[in-house]
Amino acid sequence: MEALNVDSHGLDDMDNRILTSIIEKFSGGPVGLTTIATAVGEESGTIEEVHEPFLIMEGFLQRTPRGRIATKKLTIIFKFLINPVQLVCLMYNLIFLKLIFGFDFLI
Repeated sequence: MEALNVDSHGLDDMDNRILTSIIEKFSGGPVGLTTIATAVGEESGTIEEVHEPFLIMEGFLQRTPRGRIATKKLTIIFKFLINPVQLVCLMYNLIFLKLIFGFDFLI
């Protein structure tokens, strides 16, 4: 796995850049695909077709009508990256989406 630059969670460098960007720059989301692509310097089609399916399947990322958001599983793994204000914003977003759209993000 080290030869492929894949960490213990199966994330490569671009996966980590995408997830870190969502957490650090956009307080966990929701954030649009084009905005994520611009933030990490990758084509939106590549993110959507190559990286996003794995991130969603592994429970790190969630698609919503408002955009992509970090899941609770991701916040636990990347907890050292989130300051308290970002954590409150992320939790507010998760509660809002649960109440309004009925999404359940608990892993």
